[in-house]
Amino acid sequence: VIAASAPIWSFDGLQPAYDFNAFYATVTADASTSGGASDKCKQNLKAAWGKILEAGRTKAGRELLTTSFRTCSPVQEPSAGRDDPYSLIQWAQVPWATLAMGNYPYASSYLMHGESILPAWPVRAACKHLSHSPTSDADLFE
Repeated sequence: VIAASAPIWSFDGLQPAYDFNAFYATVTADASTSGGASDKCKQNLKAAWGKILEAGRTKAGRELLTTSFRTCSPVQEPSAGRDDPYSLIQWAQVPWATLAMGNYPYASSYLMHGESILPAWPVRAACKHLSHSPTSDADLFE
């Protein structure tokens, strides 16, 4: 018996080859007009990742990241073995993936372990904040 979520298409040597970007392409689609959200949300999310890396290159940018993301300690510049700006991106991607997995047309506690309830179409709800044109990086990160 194979579980419904078994990654049967991710074995080496399969034809066609496994698409490592397929999952995040679907997450991105949920945050666009094809998923019922605004394409501005998708555009802002994609822009944010590069802007986070760019901000990580300067002291003022790292201070902005520290403030905007309310980190427990100051964001440090990338160095050997440590890349705080990239780690911020990885951290920020997780909720979007979780919301996409629970993106149902009804409220649900699925993936929330009974601790809270996601609204109907949670990606659309999260996208409301990103469906505008930010006036600055600080506005985008907020």
